[in-house]
Amino acid sequence: MSLSQFICYFTESTKPTRVPYDQWTCDEVTSWLKDDLALVQYTQVFADNAIDGAELASLTSEILQKDLGIGCFLLSIVRYSVYAFE
Repeated sequence: MSLSQFICYFTESTKPTRVPYDQWTCDEVTSWLKDDLALVQYTQVFADNAIDGAELASLTSEILQKDLGIGCFLLSIVRYSVYAFE
């Protein structure tokens, strides 16, 4: 399964009214984490770091792990989900 397919599977991104992820606001990113990925525990850290869609696309493994405290398993989910929109 490609990353794009993974994100589409876990989101409603196929709906024509959905804004492309790289144009999401910080609120849309945190809603995606909470509602689509069930990662409520990370919404505050993403909000505190003002991560919007453009920033989400540029997150590296190092940033996710060291700066945001996202572990290996969750790192895979978030990274897969981000790249699925490409």
